[in-house]
Amino acid sequence: DLHREEVLALLFESVEQIRAAGPQEEIFKELAALQEISFAHKEDSPMPDDFAASAAMAMHRYPAKEVLRGPFALDEWRADVVAEYLARLTPENCLIFITSDGFNEESCRSDAEENGWKREEWYKASYKEEPLDENHLSEWKGLLDKALQGEESSLQLPQPNRFIPEDFSLRAPSGTGLETSKLPMEVLAPAPVTNEPMLRLWHKMDKAFKTPREYVLAHVHTGTYNAGPEAVAMMRLFCGVVSDDLNTFAYDANVAGLGYSLEFADNLSLSVGGFNDKLPDLMKVVVERVADVLEDFEAAGKSIQDVTSEEELCEALGERGQELVEKLEVQRQILLQDYKNFTREEPWSVGNYYLSQLMLRKSWHLDEYIQVLENMPDLLAMSGAVRQALSAVQVDMLVHGNATQDAAKDFAEIFCTNLKRLGAKPLPELRKKEVTKLPKESTTVFEFDLAKLNPAQENCCTQVVYQVGKTNEDFKRDACLSLSCHIAHVSAFQKLRTELQLGYIVQAFPAVTEDVCGFSVLVQGNREHPKDVDQLIEDWLADFGQELEAMSDENFRKNVQAMVNERTQRYSRLVQETTRHWAEILPRRYKFSRVVEATEALENIQKEEVLEFFKEYLAKGAASRRKLSVRVLGTSAGDVKSEVEEPDVLLTSLEDLRRFHGVTESFPPAAFSEMPTSDE
Repeated sequence: DLHREEVLALLFESVEQIRAAGPQEEIFKELAALQEISFAHKEDSPMPDDFAASAAMAMHRYPAKEVLRGPFALDEWRADVVAEYLARLTPENCLIFITSDGFNEESCRSDAEENGWKREEWYKASYKEEPLDENHLSEWKGLLDKALQGEESSLQLPQPNRFIPEDFSLRAPSGTGLETSKLPMEVLAPAPVTNEPMLRLWHKMDKAFKTPREYVLAHVHTGTYNAGPEAVAMMRLFCGVVSDDLNTFAYDANVAGLGYSLEFADNLSLSVGGFNDKLPDLMKVVVERVADVLEDFEAAGKSIQDVTSEEELCEALGERGQELVEKLEVQRQILLQDYKNFTREEPWSVGNYYLSQLMLRKSWHLDEYIQVLENMPDLLAMSGAVRQALSAVQVDMLVHGNATQDAAKDFAEIFCTNLKRLGAKPLPELRKKEVTKLPKESTTVFEFDLAKLNPAQENCCTQVVYQVGKTNEDFKRDACLSLSCHIAHVSAFQKLRTELQLGYIVQAFPAVTEDVCGFSVLVQGNREHPKDVDQLIEDWLADFGQELEAMSDENFRKNVQAMVNERTQRYSRLVQETTRHWAEILPRRYKFSRVVEATEALENIQKEEVLEFFKEYLAKGAASRRKLSVRVLGTSAGDVKSEVEEPDVLLTSLEDLRRFHGVTESFPPAAFSEMPTSDE
């Protein structure tokens, strides 16, 4: 709201600049080339029904033989048509819609109707219509001039796009046998290329999809998370500033079929992907910008150490320093608002967050990040935290697609050179995550009063997790869990939603925290208190056990086959296979045959084994049952709170969770595998 009028004035100035330049054939040629590239190298649609629907709609607009190409075609340059269109881009032909809660006070005053405010018929929302006249335009222009302080707006027509690909040749010779397979049960693993203290590089040249695309995924392990919430917050702010600073490149890259991502969760992740021809250029731009922005922050921080006035501050920072400070403040506000709005999220999302807080030990809480972000960080302190974070690293990298092994090494060189530019050395040891082992023969209850923080939320949520154990140790047990959840989803929906109408969200699914899995049931609604929903879930679970026993062998095999079909469906896009390989590389497991072994275990599973699994982990009184009940209270819960009897445990705060961690066991952290040699 603060600069709405200035933005509108800037918009009209930009439109007028385009009108004044007139029809530009070079821009048309660039757009036509991009459209032709998009059509010639369009990947298969993952959903055939989506393709059928779009093709059917295109048949209303194009001749039958042009249905596929028509939406992409720009075959004819018509300067007269463009000129006619540009002539219509005037404020007089413009409709502007402005939505803001800043109008609340004005629209609710006693004289609102006299001032033109009305209420629409259906939702009674207030609205007002005003003609767009010269007074508006003059006022907006004046505000813009004031905001620019006499300087030019620096608006200009776009330069030629440096990221438009030109080379679409395939690097790989024709593949044979399994090299060309897109089936999850047949795809070959990537090859290890580099195993150094700072870098583990993997590569696979695509011979199946035959597309001039590639994906480069990099994960930078740092010691930041162990350093505390302040260090984590500084890294997230920094990544936000870098991404903002890259916006001038991001648009060109995006329209040219390239993309990138830079973010920090508990470690730094960077990915680039798209047409391979200009992908090294994009990678270089991104990683160099990381180093440049850090050095610019350090220079800005040093320049203002001795300033004593606002005027001296602006002069010392210079144009680049002021730009970075503004970007930093924007990112701080974005993060702060995002974290503070957490309690405005759906109850199931709030519950899932606290489930993660309980299960994953030594995790920082949003409130701790908020405390850090309440004040603008010192530039030197922030840049110092970032440089410290990047001083010791280990990098996992995968290059997959239309790239040779030498090209993969070049990507790694670009990446590591810029890390070393910032003084990076090998990180001695990776952080190991500990997952809480829930106590047996009791129920752990976590109850969160969301209504207290968000009185507008009437819905409650109950999520029950029956913890099973570590995944990938016993594929048969994993198959029993997956199949139980698959069958249970329909049963739970029928009983808890359709019949009992407990809520509009009812799900049964595998709950996975790192490498520990469990059987989970989630219900969200306003009909019953979560403590009562918990009991109804228990009642349903007992009935579900009987359903499993009564299920016919034919119906059981149909459920097994449905899951097998889902897991073995042919990949339609290169990135699907990339993601599959990355799931083994990122946690350093390197068991690329996991999908095959897990699917074979599922195919061979017997009904008796699923029943034994149910009796061992899920049934009431089961020997290995470990139960967690997460209850999020909306206003429909009233003032009623959960009560438990020993040996059950009731937790209601972050402090309770952390004390609980101190008196319970955890699963052994997942072991990191040694990187195999290229001969293995």
